[in-house]
Amino acid sequence: TVCINQENTDTFCNGQERSMIMSKISTKELDHQMEELRGMLTPADLWGQLAEEASELAQAALKMQRLELGNNPPRKTPQECINNVIEEHSDVDFCFKLLRWDDNKEMEVVQKAKAGRWMSTLKGVKADHDK
Repeated sequence: TVCINQENTDTFCNGQERSMIMSKISTKELDHQMEELRGMLTPADLWGQLAEEASELAQAALKMQRLELGNNPPRKTPQECINNVIEEHSDVDFCFKLLRWDDNKEMEVVQKAKAGRWMSTLKGVKADHDK
C-alpha cells in the first residue's frame, strides 16, 4: 500500500504502514523485509498475490477509462482515481520484485516487439479508415 501525499495518507495507509512510510525506511531495510516475506510465502502464494493485485490494477484502469470518457464517471475524484492506479501499479511491481522478475531482460525484448505490433495495427486501422 502506498501513501501518495499527505492529504491522502488516510485513504491508502493504516497507522502502522503510514508510520513506516513516513519514517522513510532505508533500501537496506526494505531489502531485508522483502527477504523475510520471501521466507514466509511460497512462490505459489506470491503468484496468487500478483494475480489479485493485477486484477485490482485492471479495475483501477477501468475507473480511469470511465473518468476519461466522462459518460459514466466513477464516484471517486480524479485524484483518487490516479492515486488508486499508482497504488495498484506499485503493488503489482512489488509482487514482481518479490518474485525476482523485476529485472527480466526478456521483458524489454517483448515490450519492443509489442510496440512494433501495436504501431503496425494502429497504422493499418488508420489506413483502412482513410480509404
